[in-house]
Amino acid sequence: MADALIDDATKEQLAEAARLLAVAVGYYERRCGEVQPDLLQKLLRSGDLDEETLSIVTAGMQNLVSALAEVTGKVDVFEEEVRH
Repeated sequence: MADALIDDATKEQLAEAARLLAVAVGYYERRCGEVQPDLLQKLLRSGDLDEETLSIVTAGMQNLVSALAEVTGKVDVFEEEVRH
């Protein structure tokens, strides 16, 4: 679903989604501490995900899809997909 939303989004919409996610990361880091960029890349590129890592990656992808759905006006499509 994320890839389809990315493909359909304009450059401006992608920039707005990136800003939304940047605010979310900033909020998280203020509350919980900094997340090291090398750890994030390791999580993203890891082939075999343990349960905790899979949960983190899944939550991040859900945030991406949510941000893209919001800026593209496709929240209804996102909500319908989540229900299934």
